[in-house]
Amino acid sequence: MINISIIMPVYNTAMYLGKSIGSLLKQTYGYFELICVNDASSDASLAVLEEFKGQDSRIVIINHENNYGAAVSRNDGLKIAKGEYVIFLDSDDFFYRDNMLEELYKYASDNCADIVLYGSEYTDKTSTQKKKIAYQFEIIDSLEKKAFFLPKMRHAPWDKLVRRRILLENNICFQNILTNNDIFFSYATVMSAKKMVVCDQVLAEYGDFQKGRAGSLTTLRFSRFNYTVEAFYAVYTFCNRQNIERYLKTVFMNILLDNIQMYLSEKMYSVEMRHSSLNHLLEYSDLMNELKVRLSDNSLYPHNEDFAKKLVDGGDVCSMEYMQYYANGLENIILRTKSQNKKTALWGCGHNGKRLIDVMQTHNLVIDYVVDENKELQGKSYGKYIIYPYDDVSEDIDIIWITNLAFKDVIEERAVGKEVIYVWQ
Repeated sequence: MINISIIMPVYNTAMYLGKSIGSLLKQTYGYFELICVNDASSDASLAVLEEFKGQDSRIVIINHENNYGAAVSRNDGLKIAKGEYVIFLDSDDFFYRDNMLEELYKYASDNCADIVLYGSEYTDKTSTQKKKIAYQFEIIDSLEKKAFFLPKMRHAPWDKLVRRRILLENNICFQNILTNNDIFFSYATVMSAKKMVVCDQVLAEYGDFQKGRAGSLTTLRFSRFNYTVEAFYAVYTFCNRQNIERYLKTVFMNILLDNIQMYLSEKMYSVEMRHSSLNHLLEYSDLMNELKVRLSDNSLYPHNEDFAKKLVDGGDVCSMEYMQYYANGLENIILRTKSQNKKTALWGCGHNGKRLIDVMQTHNLVIDYVVDENKELQGKSYGKYIIYPYDDVSEDIDIIWITNLAFKDVIEERAVGKEVIYVWQ
C-alpha cells in the first residue's frame, strides 16, 4: 500500500544524496514510494541512486538521457506516482524528523485535507546561522481564510503534502520554464484545494548547497533568465480558466502585481533582462485589459494601483525603486483624504505597522494618528507618533489603515462606520 509518493529530481547532487535519501529511509511511516528522477547527471548521482534502490524496493528510478530541468523531472515523477498524496523534495534537502511523514499523513487523514503545509528551516553552507520559516496552526476551509493565507504562502513545492487527485482533476503540473517553475504549481494547487491544514511544526530543512555554482538555477535567475512574468501570468490564466472566485482572484492579482513590480525594480537583475520581461508583460493584452478594469473598481492595493497605472500608461516601471511604489500609493490616499477633510489613523504598531511608519517618514508622509489595542504600547512613541488607544481618538478618525488583512473583519466590527483600507502586503 502506497499512501505517499515522494518525488525527487536529481541533477549532479551525488554528494548530498546520502543525507537526503537517508532521511527518508529512516522515516517511521513506511507506506511511501520515493521516485528519483535522474536528469542526465554527469556525476555519480545515478550510481548512488541505484545503490540505494538495491537496499530498498520503495525507491523507483527514472533516468533521463538528456537534461530537461527540474520541472520536467517533477512532472515525469508525477505521471507514475501511485500515492494518495504527493510531496516534492529536492535532492539537497532533507527531513530532519524521523516521524515527519507520519505526522503529515495524520494531519491529512484526520482532517480530510487536500493540502498540509508545514514549516521549514533554511541552511546556508557559508553560514552557521539557520532561519526557520514557520506558520501558526490553522485549518483553512473557507474562501475568506484562503484569501488571508495566500499572500503569506511560500510558493516552494517542498513544504506541502498534496492530495494527488487535486492535481489530476485540475490539470496542475510544474510549468516547463527554467526558473520559477514552482509558482504556478503552488498557487494553482492552493486555489484548487477545498480544505488545507497549516501545521505549526518545522519538519524539513532545505539546502542552499548548490547556490551560486555555475549553471545552477539561482545563478541563471540572476544572470540570464528570470521567468517571474511568465509564471504569474500562467496563474492568472488558470484563475480565468477555473473560474476562481473574484474575491480570491482579487487577492492574487495584488500578489501578481507586487511580485512583478519587485522583480522589475530589482537592480541586481540586468536592465536588459528587466526591460525584456516588461515588454513581454505588455504583450499579455488580456492581463492589461483586466488591470484597467481593476483600476476603475478600486480593487488594487495603493502601491499596486500606482504600479498598474504606470503599466497601462506605458511608463518605465523598471527605473523606480520598489519601496517608492508604496510611498506613491500612500501619498495618493493621503492627498485624497486631506482634500475631503478627513483624518486617518494607522491601526497597529507591530512589525508591519512600524515598517509602514518607517516608509512614511523616509518619504515625508504624515497621517493623523497611530492606534493599537496592545496596552503595553499605548502612550509610547514610535517615530513622530504617540500610540493611542482607539477609543481615545475614535471620534476624530474617518479612515483606518491596516497592515494585516487577517484583522480586517475584527477592526471593521470594532470601528463601525469607519472606512478601513488595507495598505501593506
